[in-house]
Amino acid sequence: MIETERLTIIPLTLEQVRVHIADRYRLEESLGLKKGHREVVEPLLSIIRYFTIPRLQDGSNDPLYHTMWLAIDRKKQQFDAEAKFKGEP
Repeated sequence: MIETERLTIIPLTLEQVRVHIADRYRLEESLGLKKGHREVVEPLLSIIRYFTIPRLQDGSNDPLYHTMWLAIDRKKQQFDAEAKFKGEP
């Protein structure tokens, strides 16, 4: 987890990534956040299904470089942004 003055930035676990794409608000609910306007659409949905999830399932990969990172606006208690690395440096 990374914290700035305004944001908390968290890496998602494999299960959280699955929830992130399966249900529009279940991830927010599980993290105690307010529902926002987040929607996972193409091409991000395909990237998560065909690259992120398989790489997170492979124990030889460092999950911090293969997961989704979500920025949470602490004041709003909502997701603000998401990011992903292509892999290890």
